[in-house]
Amino acid sequence: MAFSNFEITLSARLTPGQVMEAFADLVPLGARIDVQDEFPEELGKVWAQIKGTDDPDWPSFLSVMCADDCGLGSHEDLTLAVRLWARFGVNALCHTYPFVEEVDPRDPYWALACIEGRWHLADTSGTRLWGDGDGKVRLVRAVEIPW
Repeated sequence: MAFSNFEITLSARLTPGQVMEAFADLVPLGARIDVQDEFPEELGKVWAQIKGTDDPDWPSFLSVMCADDCGLGSHEDLTLAVRLWARFGVNALCHTYPFVEEVDPRDPYWALACIEGRWHLADTSGTRLWGDGDGKVRLVRAVEIPW
């Protein structure tokens, strides 16, 4: 079984149970979902870990490893971010993708931000997230996601 991984930064602290609920809405019924600090000896469809950040506006960092057939589609992090907004009202910062014009998707200071269910290109430079300032995440422009 092949796996992929991604990270999402969240605007609220979620419990492992809440993260499991969001995944349960998205993955096949009965799929094993682990949200815990320790990596499981046997991997199910999803393993996630929640850590804190130094930015009070974005206090949680979610690391995820999921099976390629877990049902999240081609933009797994964006799919999960939409579900987290719909279920818990939590905004999210995700990685960028090549479809975002004029932005290098490998540049860590750019993010796709799901804010109140709408997508934006965001600039995270100079924020506590990176430890290089105390500024706020800045929304640059709206982005259309090619689902």
